[in-house]
Amino acid sequence: MNLGSNIYNLIQDIIQCIATVYIFLILIRSLMTWLRQEVIVTYYKFFEAVAKLTDPLLNSIRKIFPSYLGRVDLSPFIALLIVEVVEHLLMYGVKFLYKL
Repeated sequence: MNLGSNIYNLIQDIIQCIATVYIFLILIRSLMTWLRQEVIVTYYKFFEAVAKLTDPLLNSIRKIFPSYLGRVDLSPFIALLIVEVVEHLLMYGVKFLYKL
């Protein structure tokens, strides 16, 4: 393996890791609505950090796609799709730059 291939693989791994972590954060954020208040208060700092990382994307999606289905919030599902699409676009861009 040459240095270019190693850098390509490292960049791919970083993109996949960031996307995976963000997907888990979105899932945690969506599950937070089902938790009792005592649990949220106990782990407030963690849940606050999760909200600060995910709410900008989720709130932007909610502005574009308001919930017309009553209490069903589709923004986490749409956010997951967006993260996957962005991940694949970045992977394609890196592959294009390195022409492997």
